[in-house]
Amino acid sequence: MKKIILLFCFVLGVASLRGQVNLVPNPSFEIHTCPNSIGEINHLANWKVYSNTPDLFSSCAIGTIVSVPNNFIGYQQAHSGNSYIGLWCYFTNTFYREIVGVQLITPLSIGQKYFVKFDANFTISYNGTSSDAAINKLGLKFSNTDYSINQNPPINNTADLISNGFITDTLNWTTVFGSFVADSAYNYLMLGNFFDDLHTPKIVYTGGTPDSNSYYYLDDICVSTDSLFAYNYTVTGIENKTLQDNIRIYPNPTKEIVYIQAPLGKGSIEIKLFNSLGQQLSAITILAEEPVPIDLSEYSDGLLFIEISINNNKYHYKLIKK
Repeated sequence: MKKIILLFCFVLGVASLRGQVNLVPNPSFEIHTCPNSIGEINHLANWKVYSNTPDLFSSCAIGTIVSVPNNFIGYQQAHSGNSYIGLWCYFTNTFYREIVGVQLITPLSIGQKYFVKFDANFTISYNGTSSDAAINKLGLKFSNTDYSINQNPPINNTADLISNGFITDTLNWTTVFGSFVADSAYNYLMLGNFFDDLHTPKIVYTGGTPDSNSYYYLDDICVSTDSLFAYNYTVTGIENKTLQDNIRIYPNPTKEIVYIQAPLGKGSIEIKLFNSLGQQLSAITILAEEPVPIDLSEYSDGLLFIEISINNNKYHYKLIKK
């Protein structure tokens, strides 16, 4: 009887692990050669351009055009890992859309229920071409056609996963999650806005100017038959994540003083403070023993960024001064 129970548990375990497979290759955009400028999705493994000139951002990039976290359109750390992509998803009266696509590791099985997820971050920027409109039609779509820059996907007001409400958060990543029952053995997946201007509601943050545009960062794409695995999918290692979670920054929000405390036994720790434009405000080196107070009274209220370097690993945090 005991052997039967053990065998049953083993079978359940194997079945569970089978579901924990992401059908999206290079789902967090970590496999690439370093980008040098905008529009270099061709530096990514597996992914390709389906429409116009989407962007790859990476911490290995030289300069600040397509680097992480500071780049031409905003300031944002990757949801996990060191890279993400960016898409223009709406331009007023131009029908301009940037779309990327990838071939799935295996085709979808007809009738199978899949759980689908991606993480998105909205950018508000007035440098050069502005991003000032949040939309609620950012989405993911399956296809049997491998589109290309010369054969764009149709903008036909349908998608298999659409953001639930407007994605307006510029501080944190927003997880877009849902389920999909395959009605075909789809081979390809694509990301973008597949709705025309008339069917793309927007929230404009410039007081209602007639020319409004929308840019989003995207990271950690997952398609799986396991709902929890899909929803929580990242490429962050457990040890690295544990260390980051053990760094304490408080209070947040704060008025004047913020305290930073890192785990003991990590040696010297470098702390850098940046403003919302990615400009460095200060830098100090400490030992991880006691909470270290940092005086913010000379800085303007708003969003600040803290970079903490420990043993060649960098961790990024957002702080609100009010």
